[in-house]
Amino acid sequence: MSITPQQRNYEGRPVLTTAEASKKSGLSRDYILHLISIGRIEGARPWGREWMVYEDSLMTFLAQPRSPGRTGPRKKRIEQGGRVLISTSEAHERYGYAQNYLLELLRAGRIEGEKSGRTWLIDEDSLLAYKRRKHPIVVDSTLVDSKEPPTLPEPSNK
Repeated sequence: MSITPQQRNYEGRPVLTTAEASKKSGLSRDYILHLISIGRIEGARPWGREWMVYEDSLMTFLAQPRSPGRTGPRKKRIEQGGRVLISTSEAHERYGYAQNYLLELLRAGRIEGEKSGRTWLIDEDSLLAYKRRKHPIVVDSTLVDSKEPPTLPEPSNK
């Protein structure tokens, strides 16, 4: 729906579309919708389903001091009482399993881990044991421990 210039005010206050508010503030459109949903900025749906942001409310929000957020690399590995807990992203990078699959394994109890806030941490030994069970390395009909590099037999010079 196209908004005409006469409709740029709602309840006597200037309004912006979420796309315009995003461009003006440098924040993503989704984040602006989140801010409206939690009440940090004011918005309305005056002409249908498109959200409009009150410009004065957005400017007030942008004027507030905010912390810059976390800097540096995020901790992906935690050593806890002899156990090594790794994040699902690190497990994905190191062992090649998709993060959703790792979460399924955790929820099904096939590997061990724990939830810390919103993040799942995987017990690395449990993941290695799962990998050995599901994907064993076999060399010359001999099962090889996947932690150890496989040793190949010496070629015979006959």
